[in-house]
Amino acid sequence: TDANSQNIQVYPNPASDKITVKAGIDISRIELVNYLGQIVREQEVSGQGTYTLTVSDLESGVYFVKFYAQDGSASLERVTITR
Repeated sequence: TDANSQNIQVYPNPASDKITVKAGIDISRIELVNYLGQIVREQEVSGQGTYTLTVSDLESGVYFVKFYAQDGSASLERVTITR
């Protein structure tokens, strides 16, 4: 599912230091996944709000931010990390 249709914003894109996730729906977990499908960041969250993921130690490239809603459904948003 496209995160935009789920009322979730990810910025800035591209990012170099931190990624901010603004959720307008109740989410329970955020994962940052690399192009190999490996989880490189995982954060348990609770409900709507604004959350920050530090990405300053990650390599440049394309990543996917995966959100899990309280009902178990998931959505993805693509983000690029640059150095």
